[in-house]
Amino acid sequence: LVPILLIQVDEVAPLMVGLVLLPGTLSMGALAPLAGRLADAGYARGLAAWGLVLIAAGCVATAATAGTSAVGVGAGMCLLGVGYSCIQSPMLAVATRALPDAIMGTGNGLFMTSTFLGAALGAFAAVTALDLVSSSAWLPLVGLAGAHSNAILVLALISAPAALLVPLVKREAPGGT
Repeated sequence: LVPILLIQVDEVAPLMVGLVLLPGTLSMGALAPLAGRLADAGYARGLAAWGLVLIAAGCVATAATAGTSAVGVGAGMCLLGVGYSCIQSPMLAVATRALPDAIMGTGNGLFMTSTFLGAALGAFAAVTALDLVSSSAWLPLVGLAGAHSNAILVLALISAPAALLVPLVKREAPGGT
């Protein structure tokens, strides 16, 4: 969705789209190991909560700057990358440790399948919202990038109910036991 936004609305060249998205990818890769260590120290719940906040903030920042600033979109995507790091590594660690050794591989596979399925469904929801929403849409952002911005805001709204699941994450003692 964001590459489509950058190309269609901001008229950014494809190579520049990659450069706009690069900080989000780099932040995700750089912070995932730290998030994993913090999860091992017993902070998985807090990381998940902050990750969801950062994902929602990244969606709002991206939507708010869509059509006006590729740098702003890149900053929003960076927040998304940091938020994803705060969720993915800790939740994988919690899910894996909750299983007996004999089915840990299967559980890891199911966890990753649900992750990719969620990403696909999220992309489907965003593109469908983009298709259904006009620039005078029911969500707050209108104008040249209104439909794109509104579709991104739909993703922020999707992350809000996920925050209700954070209390279900098992509290762990430091060291993951």
